[in-house]
Amino acid sequence: MHHSNEMLSQELVAMAKNDLSVREALVADGSLGHALYHPYMEAVHISNAARLAAIIEQYGWPVHSLVGEEGAWAAWLVAQHAIGNPPFMRNCLFLLKQAAASNEVIRKPPFCYETPSSKTIRRCWRLEFRLPRRY
Repeated sequence: MHHSNEMLSQELVAMAKNDLSVREALVADGSLGHALYHPYMEAVHISNAARLAAIIEQYGWPVHSLVGEEGAWAAWLVAQHAIGNPPFMRNCLFLLKQAAASNEVIRKPPFCYETPSSKTIRRCWRLEFRLPRRY
């Protein structure tokens, strides 16, 4: 699928890949899970969320027509991992809902807020709609 901003897509994908590679490294060395929130993982999440917030401010939510499937997935992953910033996550959920209403969200996991795959997104969903805890 053609998308209009290849450089932005590549940046988002690089952010997501870095997030996942840091996680893999911390799992491999046994340090992930020993602290409530590993400081290095937290730093990656904070940095990625700040950059995604700037991207959203400039372009709006990175929809698939703008950044392609990989870029859209990467934006979703960054938003999902912004666990230290629930207001940002709620805003991302709101933007995803708007994008879905315009058919700008890929309708299969992990691209759609309707099928969240993490407790964090479910918690954000619950807070947004005042739903009871179900997990």
